[in-house]
Amino acid sequence: KEMKEGVGRNEPDFTVLTEYPLSKTQEGVYVECIAKPRSTVYNIPILLKIDKGIKTDGLKRAIVEAVNAHPFIKTRLKLNEDGDVLMRRMDADFSFDETAIEVKTAGSIEELKDKLVTPFKLIGGRLFRAAIIEAGDGKYLFIEMHHLISDGTSMGILLNDISRAYNGEELELESFSGYEVVIGEEHIRTAKRSEEHTSELQS
Repeated sequence: KEMKEGVGRNEPDFTVLTEYPLSKTQEGVYVECIAKPRSTVYNIPILLKIDKGIKTDGLKRAIVEAVNAHPFIKTRLKLNEDGDVLMRRMDADFSFDETAIEVKTAGSIEELKDKLVTPFKLIGGRLFRAAIIEAGDGKYLFIEMHHLISDGTSMGILLNDISRAYNGEELELESFSGYEVVIGEEHIRTAKRSEEHTSELQS
């Protein structure tokens, strides 16, 4: 709470930037993924069987609204001139629309289960995907996000907001996300280094 109340000497500056460094956790995940580019170990997929009465167009709209309410999901990675990996903030990018949500058909969900989870293009590509599956044994929603932008908690929040948006609720724009977490972590590391330096000078 204290980190969100304002900017002062002992508080992080949450001014919106266009690019952000990776957190230490993200750096570790990224290095492992680059070492094994075909691995999907850091993909977070979820496959939900949904009511056949749910309208496909309405669900697509709800997914888009939920993603736009959580801009961190739209993050893309880039390499700068020094070879550092940065997060590009993509709040104003609305290229993820209803046409980006594929509708797949199959005789049964078993025909597609082993084909749904695929590697992401880490540099420059979207780190999430969504699909609606109309199978002979039911209707399904498939969402997959990379661990670089999501964890189990954020997936649950996204799914809840998709449900809310489908039911006509207006979603509030996320105000504290992974971007602010990174800035907060960097602030703590900088403060710790400053304290250590001051301690050395006084000893």
